Formats: sequence, structure tokens, C-alpha cells
Amino acid sequence: MKKTVLLRAAAGLLAAAMLLTGCREKRRTPDAEAEGKILTVCISRTDWSEAADLLTERYLLLHPEIADIRWELIDEASYWDLMNMKLAMNQLPDIMDVGAGEEMDAWYCHLSPVADERILYGMDPWILKGSKIKDVCYTVPVSVYGKGILYNTELLKKAGWHRLPENRNELEMLCEDLEQEDIRPFMNSCYNITSCAETDLLQMISMKAAPELYIDFLKNGNQNSIMSDRSWDQMMNYLDLTIRYGNRRSLEMDRDLARNYFFIGKYAMLTNDGAGCIKGMREVKDLSEESIVIGPLLMSEDSEENRLQLDVVRLGAVSSGKNREDAFAFLSWLARSEEAADILKSAAGALPVIEDLRRDGLTVLAGQTCEQIQADKASPDMNGMLPRAVCEDNRELWAKYIDGEIQRREFLDSYQQYWKSFR
Repeated sequence: MKKTVLLRAAAGLLAAAMLLTGCREKRRTPDAEAEGKILTVCISRTDWSEAADLLTERYLLLHPEIADIRWELIDEASYWDLMNMKLAMNQLPDIMDVGAGEEMDAWYCHLSPVADERILYGMDPWILKGSKIKDVCYTVPVSVYGKGILYNTELLKKAGWHRLPENRNELEMLCEDLEQEDIRPFMNSCYNITSCAETDLLQMISMKAAPELYIDFLKNGNQNSIMSDRSWDQMMNYLDLTIRYGNRRSLEMDRDLARNYFFIGKYAMLTNDGAGCIKGMREVKDLSEESIVIGPLLMSEDSEENRLQLDVVRLGAVSSGKNREDAFAFLSWLARSEEAADILKSAAGALPVIEDLRRDGLTVLAGQTCEQIQADKASPDMNGMLPRAVCEDNRELWAKYIDGEIQRREFLDSYQQYWKSFR
């Protein structure tokens, strides 16, 4: 098996980076091309490194007609630059990762429809919705992750907290109590500023009565004054709170280093993360998985408005791929088999999309995500709903605000002007 893991490659240097920097390869067969079919998979899931090895090993044993599965696990900051480059060079993989909304709108024409509906049987309608264009399914949902704030409950107990905060006011009280015990509250990783901006914006939008309709309003320039909008104000209050009680130089802090600081007990909370961190968690000696729990980003004073974000992994078979039938067979196995589910649960912290596969073996964080879904305390998957440009075009704006170079009014005025000219 050959596996490439690419982290934070610059857009103009992606091809060279794959050969020279940031890559890790493992080859299972020295001359796989001569032995049979090769499946290629490219996804924005670097946390799947261990799972990719185990999935490949098991699938090759079950399917001797497949010689190898070659994975490219790409950091989300570089994924779409790489995929656009592959498209231009006519080198798309057999299987790729495509989210809902704008991502689906832009890429479904490069995917083969899911013709065999048995692959999708038993999946909840809200999961399937993000994989469809005009009632035609183009991607296969494979797993679900919750995304929000991770808490170290052992540190919370030292500050007198035996439950999680439920709204922003309580979150601020927790920060004050933690500091009184000389415990640092927030670890913020803002190195991938685009991802941070998207997460915060989607959480803010999830508080709207009709989130998808509100996104359409924004894209069509119909947003009223952002400065007087309650949801935007709450987002900024939350952002200010994480900055005030957070680590220094968050713009230089990458995700893996931030996770390490959190897991070794240097900080009580880690923002914008989820169950995909299981590998890093298990590398820390004497850390109990039960002590790390997940909750939503607490932007609102109303606890009912604070819902856990969900991220559904959606994989599609590329229409130009030469192994489409084999790609769909692999995707069906990933989504529906107990063997694949067990691997993804244990090695990638995933929550299976099919309820029957969730009965046992879930990590603590995946189990809590499942509980939030069952209690209707999670928002529908909105990843990919915002146009990429909304976050990418405003990276400098977010960085300046986080770094204290501009004030709230300038930040919100800039976004107001941005939406007016978006069309």
C-alpha cells in the first residue's frame, strides 16, 4: 500500500510538496501495477492515517482482485487547491472527499451518481440530504464527527465544576474559576485561519431560525446591518472570550501542537476540535479518555441555541475514474460493513452513519456526539454550505482581529461590505 499524508502545502507548490516536503509514504507491494487494480483515494482527513492502513489491509484480504489502495490524506487547508490542480491535469483519483452545499454544487458534475440505493439504506434523511443534487445522490456518507469545544474534566473539577457550561455566560464564569486555580482556560489553534473562520461562522449561522435560508440571504446581498445583528454580536462576544482567556500566538499554533498541549493538561479547553483527535489523545501517557468530553461552541446566552456542529465524511466515485465499479464496492464496504466500522471507530474516532453499527465500540467523544444527535442537540451538517471565498478572502481580516490590530466595528463593517459586493 502507498499512502501520502500532505500537510499545509502552499497552493503554488503542491506538486513539489508532495515529492519533497510534508509527505509520508508506505508501500505495501513494490510493483502493485503489475499485479492488478489500483484504487486511489484522496480525502481531507489527515486523522485517518492509522485507519487507512488498517482498512486497506483488511479490504485487500477480502478482495484479491484489488492489488492496492493508495491514499492521499490532505490537510483541509490545501485539499481543494490540490483537487483543482488534479482536475486541470486530468489526474483525479478514483474516490474523493466532497462536502455538502457549495462543494457539492461545484463538484457533483465530476462524480458518478450512486446507482445502487442499497448502499444508502438505513441512513438518516438529514445525512443523505447533503449528498444529493435534485434528489440524486452523488456521494456516500461514511461517518460523522462532532465539532466544538473539548474539555478536560479533571481540570474543570479542580476549579469546582462537575458539569459542562451550557451557555456563554457560564463559559465565562468557568474561565474565571479556572484562572483563580492557576489553570489556563483555552487552547486556540488558529494556524489554519480559514478553518477557524468557517467553524465560527457556521456556528453563528446555526443559531438562525432557518440557517440555509440565511446563507442564501447572505450570498444574495440581502443581509441587514451586521453591526446590529444579534447572532453576529454573539459570535464576536464568544471570539473575544476565547482570545481573552486563550493562549498567546494562536495564529502560529497548529492543530497537532495545540492538541498536545491540551492532552498533557496545560489547558482546560481546546476549541474547534472533535473525536478525530483520538490518535493524539492515546499517545499521552496516563491520560484517561473518559476525562476528555465534547460540547458545542457556546456563543449564545440561550443554551438551546448552542448546538454541536456535525461534520459528515462524504466520499464520491469520480466519473472519469477507470475503476468506478470497484470504487463503489469499496465505498459500500466502508459505509455498511461491521469490519470497516470497527476500524473507523477505534482508529479514527468515527461515528458510523448507520445506527446499527453504533451499538458498541464507540470512543467516548463519538458516543457523546451520538447522544447529542439523539437528543436533537446537534445542528445538521453544514460543512461546505458557505462559499470557500467567504473565509479565504477574509483570512487577513480574521488574523488582524485575533491579533488585536483592528476593532470589532472595523471587522463587522468589512464583512458588511464584503456581502454587499459578493454577487
